[in-house]
This record gives sequence, C-alpha cells and structure tokens, in this order.
Amino acid sequence: MTQPDNTDEAVIRLFNVSKRFGAKLALSNITLDIQKGEWLYVTGPSGAGKSTLLKLFYLGEKTTSGQVLAFGTNMNRLARKDIPFLRRRFGIIFQDFKLIPNRNVFDNVALVLEARGEPRNMIDKRTRNILRHAGMDKRMDAMPASLSGGEQQRVAVARAIAGQPEVILADEPTGSLDPKSAEIIIGLLSAYHEKGATVMVATHDRDLLARKKGRIIRLEEGRLVEPSTGEGGAP
Repeated sequence: MTQPDNTDEAVIRLFNVSKRFGAKLALSNITLDIQKGEWLYVTGPSGAGKSTLLKLFYLGEKTTSGQVLAFGTNMNRLARKDIPFLRRRFGIIFQDFKLIPNRNVFDNVALVLEARGEPRNMIDKRTRNILRHAGMDKRMDAMPASLSGGEQQRVAVARAIAGQPEVILADEPTGSLDPKSAEIIIGLLSAYHEKGATVMVATHDRDLLARKKGRIIRLEEGRLVEPSTGEGGAP
C-alpha cells in the first residue's frame, strides 16, 4: 500500500475510489492519503488515469464509487454553492494552460486575486512580483497567442500560485517544454512547496523525477501499483 505512515496530516484522502466513463474504467479502487506539505508524483503511461485522478480532487470529475475527502470535507456531500470556495484552496496547472485568450499576461494572473476580492494595490504588487519570479515581467502586456508554449506554462504556474493555495495540482507541467522554461517552472513550484504547500504532479518526465525528490506512485490501467524505486528515482 503506497500510504505514508501518518494520516493525521492528510489533506486529501481517497477510499476505494473508482471512476467510469461509460464502459471504460478510468480508475479502479484507489485508496490513497496525501499529506500536508508533501511533494507527490503520479506516474504511468498515457491513459493510465493520471489526469482523471487530479480532477477528482477539485471536482473537475466526480467519482463513480468510493469517497474523496479534501481538507476533511466529503466531496460527495459538498453543496454546489460551496464548490467555488473549495477550489480556491487549490492551484491547478492544466496540460493545455487554459489561459484566457482575450486577457493579457498580467490580467490572467491578477484575475485569481480579483475573484477573491483582494485590494487593488495588493493585486498589482503580488502579480508583478510573481511574474518577475516567473521571468515574465517583460511580457506582462502580451496576449497568450503571442507566447511560446514555455511562456504560457510559466504564466499558468504564476496564476496557480497567485492565490496562495494550500494544494497545487500540476498536470504534466514540464511536458514538451524547453529546458530553461522547465527549470523555471520547477523552481517556482519548489519555492512554493518550501513555504508549506502540498504539491501533486502528474508527469512522464523522468528528468523531473530525478531533479526533485518526492514520493512516487504509479498508475497502470487505472490501478494504483507500487513504485519500482524509492523517493526521488524514476519508476
């Protein structure tokens, strides 16, 4: 069983979770604890269920059976009106970035803070600071369509951490990126992790697994299997 010893500090817990899309079983009988402040990798081949697993945590998808508890809340019982407040506790990095195409770089990041009702001066200061650390301060006025894939991913990471969430969910954050962008992105996530955030990364990137230590779990055909090596090694 790929569980840490202490479940008292678990921020997310899964109990016998399965997910079906029609006849396809995407996840099968997953039981897992994710600890506060942990860096966790989810690995496995394409189609193994990595993205689906991450979506369950913020109700991007709902379980077919089993239970997901996030911050002590049973997600199956969460009222619709409370879902936006739960999602504010997560920072989500999507494979396809999901930047707002008609907003510039600055606004894509600032919108997260505006939605929280933060003061304007704080929004401006934090957004500029995050974009500077992401190496995007020179492109704050640029539109997403004018950015490279690596630049778009840097903005997506900046947006994910702007609201200071408790948990970061990153779906292939370094996939197909140039080495410089990948290094900046891992640096941003690592710095935020060191402040106490929980980080969960779905990835195929063996270089990433070697560069940043963390617990590794592996999915195969929707089933959770033991990793073939310990922390910090590629499976």
